[in-house]
Amino acid sequence: PWMTPTELVVMNTSSMDFGPTFAPDTNEVFVSQRFTGDAEIYRFTRPTAANAFANKTEMAPLNVQAGSEEGEPSLSDDGLVIYFNRYAPDRIFTSTRSNTQLTDWSVPVLVDTIHPNLAGFHSPDFAGDKRMVVTKDGMIWEATRPTPSSPWGAPVSLGIAGDVPCMRRDGLELLYEGAVTIGATQSVAIFRRTRASIGDAFSPEQRLAF
Repeated sequence: PWMTPTELVVMNTSSMDFGPTFAPDTNEVFVSQRFTGDAEIYRFTRPTAANAFANKTEMAPLNVQAGSEEGEPSLSDDGLVIYFNRYAPDRIFTSTRSNTQLTDWSVPVLVDTIHPNLAGFHSPDFAGDKRMVVTKDGMIWEATRPTPSSPWGAPVSLGIAGDVPCMRRDGLELLYEGAVTIGATQSVAIFRRTRASIGDAFSPEQRLAF
């Protein structure tokens, strides 16, 4: 079972903070925060896993569109490619950098222009460089490609209702946000499903205790 969640105080504001993504070495994390009006993407770093996160930097190149909101970032395995949402309407943008020490990303490009199969999808999450989960119409979809430099194939619906998916890098565990009713109140919770192999269907959903 998962440990009791620990608040990352340095990443939390008095408003909404959401959609964190870790770099593969876990010493860099990108998160979206909304304490200045619009949601923007920020970067936090630490020297080793034994240290606390600090060194907050706004990712200005990713937040260039005035009045827009950016969130739900996801990093590739090498940490050099980032996908993220730009909202109203929900669209996926992508940007690159030449090394993991840089905070200067390239001008974001609408992902539809280079990966047309992802047009109309949102909430991207890398599950390794050759697998990605996205959402559309309240359902979770999975896209694959043969190599990291290949275009993404057409996403296939997993038949799972949910949003903001996060898939383990081996593709065998899926976490996502799903609707729940608590008393008379409609809310959301985090759910988990697993599968024995890539070719298998996912197990029934399990609501996580936290």
